[in-house]
Amino acid sequence: MNEHMDQGGPFAPETREITLKRPITVGGQPTSTITLHEPTLAQAEFLDKVRFKFDQEGNGEILGMGTTCKLALIHLGGLTENETRQIKGGDIMAIWTAVMGFLTGSPGTGARQ
Repeated sequence: MNEHMDQGGPFAPETREITLKRPITVGGQPTSTITLHEPTLAQAEFLDKVRFKFDQEGNGEILGMGTTCKLALIHLGGLTENETRQIKGGDIMAIWTAVMGFLTGSPGTGARQ
């Protein structure tokens, strides 16, 4: 088997760990970090909610930031909807940044490492 192969494809999926400013309770345990897994088309419901709007000059606008972050925590982080409600405003930008890191350009799939 190729050294880059795993069950999800030819390259190991990326993860992003977010350290929360204020811990939350996940599965009955205090948690101060959340790990998000790179989305695949299996998370189409999440991907369909990510919205951008670009003007003619190429300036982008984020639409639905709260919904995107909440769905990312559910679909990519394994949290329940009730668990996501504990996230404080100060952690939203870190979650958003992690999610956008998955969705921005990366080396082509044919690139060799």
